[in-house]
Amino acid sequence: MSTKTYLAGIGDSGLIRKVVDGFMALFLLFNLVIRFSSIFHYPPYNGYIAVFLGCVVLACGFVVVFQRYLKAFLFLFGFGSFEIQSRVFEIIVTCVASTLFLVNWRAGRGGGQRTEDRKGRKRVG
Repeated sequence: MSTKTYLAGIGDSGLIRKVVDGFMALFLLFNLVIRFSSIFHYPPYNGYIAVFLGCVVLACGFVVVFQRYLKAFLFLFGFGSFEIQSRVFEIIVTCVASTLFLVNWRAGRGGGQRTEDRKGRKRVG
């Protein structure tokens, strides 16, 4: 089963998929830059925020490489927030979305379909 890309009546096209993926990557990158630049206006917490966000970014990279931990990753970062926590939460959501984008992009099949590896284990990608 493959993911189809339909845009303005044009069927599945590798070029359209690349353009859509490019726009999505730019949107997520811009989102991260804006959110990271706005989060460090709380001097008493800057160190804690930086360490926490560093851990989140490392976790994102880990999940891109080891996709079998995706469920645990999504479970770990699903929480509510308020005020400063809201901004941190927005960064986490954007990082998670970026991670999902990279996992799907790396697999070469948008949509994150499940497949089986050589040993018959299910994996995302």
